[in-house]
Amino acid sequence: MSYKTYKMTIKAKSTFITPIQSDTLFGQMIWAIKYTQNDEMVEKIIQETKDGNPPFVFSNPIVDDEYPLFGKLTEKYFEEVDKHFSNKIEAADFKKRNKRRSFVSSEVFQELIEGKKIEDIYIEILNKKRDFTTLKKTNQNMTILSKENLKLQTTSTKYSFRERNSINRLNIDSDDDNSRLFSQDEINYNGDVVLFINIHSEFNIKIFEKAFQYIQYNGYGKKASSGKGQFEVLRMEPYNEFNNESKYNKFIVLSNFLPNEKDDISVIEGKTFTKKSKSYGDNPHKNYFIAYREGSYFTGDSNKIKGRVLENINPKDPKVIQNLIPFCVGVKDE
Repeated sequence: MSYKTYKMTIKAKSTFITPIQSDTLFGQMIWAIKYTQNDEMVEKIIQETKDGNPPFVFSNPIVDDEYPLFGKLTEKYFEEVDKHFSNKIEAADFKKRNKRRSFVSSEVFQELIEGKKIEDIYIEILNKKRDFTTLKKTNQNMTILSKENLKLQTTSTKYSFRERNSINRLNIDSDDDNSRLFSQDEINYNGDVVLFINIHSEFNIKIFEKAFQYIQYNGYGKKASSGKGQFEVLRMEPYNEFNNESKYNKFIVLSNFLPNEKDDISVIEGKTFTKKSKSYGDNPHKNYFIAYREGSYFTGDSNKIKGRVLENINPKDPKVIQNLIPFCVGVKDE
């Protein structure tokens, strides 16, 4: 099987209630294809995905050039830090700030997948070859621990908590016994949002584009009909920086991922979360599941399709599935 990688850049036009995630995007695409094509094509796509041959695979969003940081630290790193700082408090502070990092720029991420170890990047900070805040290479003589560096790692994805007031739609009034206050979490994606997509060579990309355009026009996720989840596709172009045609023995996932028994992988660094998704109908709640998220790091064949499709996840509807086949990026050995 052969896939081509695309980089799609979108701009959020409103706040979102439903987080943009790979498995949710797959579900949205299934509904979009149902409305823009037909039920037969939907059934074909679902079956191919269950069989481990999905026509398309999404990453989770990369917001404002914030790629997941990955890599384990060894004794070498801790020894170098302790040797560099004569003050134990400064050494502990340096370690603590690095531990709090969760993302890097595309430039540094590319170094990591090309085989550069994160601990070697940290050591280069000590030798003043890199900027402490961005981790990018520099020739400037910079102070490692400064007040400016205390502002490290402010993500461009912001969450806000809002109080809402329900309204009686019959009389457009909130001053009655049926009205109530309720809370609503909203997500702000500040800056460009990048989605990486692997599309099967035998799948018609025009069908993909038409379905995604349908999502753009109608909105994404919860409360789309009231103006939430609105976005604009800025561009979609082939992307070759990940070298996905090459085979590596390590990989990082950029999406949600649940392994199956045949994957033949081992975990180097796992980042997990618990999710309870929703589907359609009178009983929309699915069962809880635990999965790996973007930034999880494994040994295994980087080219092989991995992951699984959860079935029977909605006890009221056996047709409902959850697609947890990941978007993988191979990582070279240094």
